[in-house]
Amino acid sequence: MAEIPPLLVFDSPVILAGRPALWQEWARFGVCVLPRAVMTELERLTRQAIQPQEESVAREFLRQWPHLGFQVSAAKALVGGLQPAGLSIASAVPSTLSQRARLEEAIAECAYALAQQQPGTLVVLVSNDRPLVGRIQALGHSNLCSISLAELNQWIRTSQRPQAVVAALNRLPGPAIPASILVSPSAVTQVAAAQPVSPAAAKLPSQGRPSKVAAAVQPAHFWRMFKTLQNAVTLLLALTLLSSAGLLAWRLIDPDGSESLWRRLPLSGIPGLRDL
Repeated sequence: MAEIPPLLVFDSPVILAGRPALWQEWARFGVCVLPRAVMTELERLTRQAIQPQEESVAREFLRQWPHLGFQVSAAKALVGGLQPAGLSIASAVPSTLSQRARLEEAIAECAYALAQQQPGTLVVLVSNDRPLVGRIQALGHSNLCSISLAELNQWIRTSQRPQAVVAALNRLPGPAIPASILVSPSAVTQVAAAQPVSPAAAKLPSQGRPSKVAAAVQPAHFWRMFKTLQNAVTLLLALTLLSSAGLLAWRLIDPDGSESLWRRLPLSGIPGLRDL
């Protein structure tokens, strides 16, 4: 039986443990999603990574990201899990969180929100972080589970579902629904914000890089200029016609008084008007 494409949410170390062939394999298997915080972390590693290997892989992923089909989501919902009174870790002790703990919280909240947004779809968080995996599993949410990178690769290559996936599928009230493309009012903004730049461009000052927003605004700017010019020409024609009508009226009412001015105007040379 063909596997229903799941929605795969990735932790940053999983991306760093991959390579182009694996990234492409994951994208063919399911709808791949990076929480906004994970994309931000990968962008940070291209500048501040301690390990050269992490910097190299992060740069390679960002270079290939536009062609891989991975989506970026800023979805967020408070995760109760093991926290008291249904509060997230971030809301409980924000000042004491490490950078990794904040990232874990953002990933958990994104996966939980996506599971709520697509209740009939199997949402799978892929992470090698045991506490994070355990926290997601402890939620017992009907269509949400978490597996390791090794389990994902084995699932893809052998079609043997990990136990956590089997349990989640059994919790669903009906057959799993294929994951859908993320569409939200801010989806375009999220993807545009996450668009990586080349390593060379990243070293340039911000004012030296072409802006996608500016490129999008340019056609509208030229259109406004065209409309302004069109309005100016229309106004000029209207004033010209009004002035001509006034001169004709003056010529008809007072031929003697308007004689000297009339003979100097181009109107006097128009057939049918020269004898007025």
